[in-house]
Amino acid sequence: MRTSAEFLMFFPFQLHVCAHVTKKYQKMIHVFCRSDLSKDQMIVDLSFKTKLLFWSGILLGSMSVGIIGYAVVRYVGFEFR
Repeated sequence: MRTSAEFLMFFPFQLHVCAHVTKKYQKMIHVFCRSDLSKDQMIVDLSFKTKLLFWSGILLGSMSVGIIGYAVVRYVGFEFR
């Protein structure tokens, strides 16, 4: 079983593990936890990514409903005149 420090080495985006790391890895982990962005910049970045994911989900969901609808119409054999 991996320790939290080893887990963080493989997955550096799991920054919530920083508090539970052994002293051997604290210096290395401190580099991962540091950020060059201010709090406001992080909020703007997160807001943009959230909106992008939301609208991408709407777009892909609509496309999937259209594709499934097309397949159902072809399978059932409706004819539109």
